Amino acid sequence: MRIICRELQNAWQVLALEFEFESRQTAEQVQRLMPSEEKTLSLAFDITVAESRGTLNLVFPAVVSNALLRKLAAGWVRAKLRARPDSEKRLRDHLMACPFHRDLGMKIPGVRLRELMALSPGMLLVLKYPVEQPAALRVSGREMFVAAVARRGWLRAAQVLKRCRLDPERKSTP
Repeated sequence: MRIICRELQNAWQVLALEFEFESRQTAEQVQRLMPSEEKTLSLAFDITVAESRGTLNLVFPAVVSNALLRKLAAGWVRAKLRARPDSEKRLRDHLMACPFHRDLGMKIPGVRLRELMALSPGMLLVLKYPVEQPAALRVSGREMFVAAVARRGWLRAAQVLKRCRLDPERKSTP
């Protein structure tokens, strides 16, 4: 128990708490230490040493756990600020190299199933849309740009006409 108390004190030194083992407490004795209506943080650890097994229960008043959370949160902010100065640039460079699924398409209302079923290689499906009608350039399922179908030499291309307003809630259907 002295080892456990020492380790707890080292781990929670940020709160300047002192852990000292006096004796094992019964449930009735614990109720006298802290009223049952008081909010608490309860930690239970299963411990196995050689052939012996047991559970170590630690109960802290909410005041202590809230203070610990505040200290940890403050430490997290400091640790975040101490990150490498180039970490944001490195993250951006990694993201810029990531591949994303993209497609260029348009919603085509009014095509009958009969017309689709009659298609075969080499046939044309007339869409009743003017050639100038722009398409949606989607990246990972989200409409990002309005684009026109184009070509560059022997390659198909998309000529970006304008950027779409990004709405995080709206996801385009492919």
